[in-house]
Amino acid sequence: MPSLKYLVFLAATTLAAQVRLGYLDLGPQPTPCCMVTDAEGNAYVAGSYVTSTAPSFFTPSKIVVFKLNPTNGTIYRLIFGGSGADTPTSIAADAEGNLFVTGFTTSPDFPLVNPLIRNAPLVQQPQGFLSKIDKTGTLVFSTFIGGLQSSIAASAITTVSAMTLDANGDVYITGTGASNFPVTAGAYAASGTAFVMKLSNSGDKILFSTFIGSGGFGNAIVVDDQGTITVAGSASGNGFSATPGAFQTSCRCGTRIAGGIIDSFPVGYLSSFVLRLSADGGRLIWSTYLGGSGAPGLPGGVSQDLVSALALTSDGCVLAVGTAQSPDFPVTAGAFQTAFQAQSNPYGTNLFITKFNSTGTALEYSTFLGGSVAEQLGGLQLDAQENVWITGTTQSPDFPLLPHSLNLGNEFLVELASDGSSLLSSRTLPNGAAGTALALGPSGSETVLGSAGSFMRVPARGFSQTSLLAQFNAEASNPSGRVAPGEVVNLFGTGLGPFRGVSVQPDSSGKYPTEVAGVQVTCDGIPAPLLYVSTHQINAVIPFEVSSKPSTLLRVTYGSKTTPPLNLTVVPAYPEIFSVPLGFQPAYLLRNAVARNQDGSVNSPSNPAEPGSKVTFWVNGAGLFQPSLADGMIVQPPLPQPLLPVSVLYVGIMPGQTIPATISAAPGQVAGTLEISATLPQIIFPPYAELLVTVGGFASDPVNIAVQAGQ
Repeated sequence: MPSLKYLVFLAATTLAAQVRLGYLDLGPQPTPCCMVTDAEGNAYVAGSYVTSTAPSFFTPSKIVVFKLNPTNGTIYRLIFGGSGADTPTSIAADAEGNLFVTGFTTSPDFPLVNPLIRNAPLVQQPQGFLSKIDKTGTLVFSTFIGGLQSSIAASAITTVSAMTLDANGDVYITGTGASNFPVTAGAYAASGTAFVMKLSNSGDKILFSTFIGSGGFGNAIVVDDQGTITVAGSASGNGFSATPGAFQTSCRCGTRIAGGIIDSFPVGYLSSFVLRLSADGGRLIWSTYLGGSGAPGLPGGVSQDLVSALALTSDGCVLAVGTAQSPDFPVTAGAFQTAFQAQSNPYGTNLFITKFNSTGTALEYSTFLGGSVAEQLGGLQLDAQENVWITGTTQSPDFPLLPHSLNLGNEFLVELASDGSSLLSSRTLPNGAAGTALALGPSGSETVLGSAGSFMRVPARGFSQTSLLAQFNAEASNPSGRVAPGEVVNLFGTGLGPFRGVSVQPDSSGKYPTEVAGVQVTCDGIPAPLLYVSTHQINAVIPFEVSSKPSTLLRVTYGSKTTPPLNLTVVPAYPEIFSVPLGFQPAYLLRNAVARNQDGSVNSPSNPAEPGSKVTFWVNGAGLFQPSLADGMIVQPPLPQPLLPVSVLYVGIMPGQTIPATISAAPGQVAGTLEISATLPQIIFPPYAELLVTVGGFASDPVNIAVQAGQ
């Protein structure tokens, strides 16, 4: 008879064979930072969330850390921080299951446990920190990182940007150090701005601390099996000593001149450095710059070519990955993409993937990766064949993808050949579903983290025939992991339904059906009305019956295949205004409400509303109504009212002006939709009035109403 341990392992393996999606509760207004995995398949995620919306230079926040088992169950969720802004920037797990978290804080009361440095930050003045959490979720070590702050000045600031561990579990950090940053005897440099510090795994001693250059900061760090350290970061001048024979011996930085006036920022073109230190931190082995001459068309701003991530190959070569704004960033012949594609956008960026030889004297290869608008890097990892895996975000409609690639949004995951010559795999996922961090398992599985706390494990064989990859409020720009009764949701994935999409019509009873073309969506077994089904997208309505539950398990069934359950938090309301993107760059940032002007015409930038007039628009996710509505019914008069109080705010005047509005269930629409007729203020700032809706204290994202200039 198989042992219990074997059966548990077999069950976990079977579960892992399907894509498993979850949403982590990182708190209000969350910012996921980073993710790592360990040898047992556990995953660690860190982020921060806003604790106060009161005006402040650094928004008050706390740190939240998750440890998840291989089937996405929560082992621990730890929240820590002080009264200021606490921001994680990097995490690393050792072989014992301890997690190190580093970043910066403005909290003088940041929690300290056996600290090596007690130099608390002044008010609104960042100071670095390093904290250690044991495998059970207990904070066992925590210290400030930085010098004594005696004045509010840039020279007094310390921030930690990146961290790595060596084979012994000792900790290496880099960032920006204050002028009195602690430096140990025998250090490579006693002064500068960018630093490297090594601390023991137990946190009982600083093993060495040194500056590595001036006029920049450390942004990425890796260490090899011999303890040799490679660091990269930003350079604003020639403050990082290039070694003889280095690939690039000067920064190519300079002060930008725009319209004959020198910009207020003293350096307009920022470049990068990449350098290697001896294991004791006392000797520079090699150092080179990396970058072009800047973005020629950038109006009144600062351009930069910045390394954000590093990786080492088995032969000691260095892979440097980041974002470029210089069309003349160095690339090599035969590389995958040799031309900068974002030249038409003055703020455009493409990624670069650059491989140095082991001495920093030449490039093995260097390539761009990107389209005509902009890309940002999220995560980097090499697989067993040293192919390069990258995740990030693109706003480019022409982002390079292989033919027939899955293309569902703006979060990309690509695999570049180890010689930089070609893409081996590529896909894009919905906004917020990936793009923040990436980890590869030894068998080729992928774990990805998205900007909205989306957490997904993809098996080595890729997406199964029926895979759920993201869940959105149908009018939200990001997934959230929460739903409201009666809310229309968009479900994205693979194999969710028929290849040819089916737009669903109400049946003879006036309701939307709950099974279409072999597709069903259920919440705790309760069937959800369906509005549209296809292989990659389903539009469904959350049943009103979930209102009494704290959470619900959503499943999609197509034919004989069913997705693993997706756990979603149930909230009383999740309002979002029906809207469409505006037709100019950056279109992905601006949305116009789907609205009618007072004369019944469609509101748009070419047909704006008059100040003081009425506009009618619609809201998804308003929650319950009185009298109650049946799932999937088409609303007819008499029109029910929302059970929760509803307000419309004009946010052009901070903190927001409540405007008069008539509110009811939307006639002729599926149950759960609000119709609002609101009167715009007489005094308004054209060309747009920014509105948001609150339902029972839950606020929508703001959207625009196009308005005329006042008389």
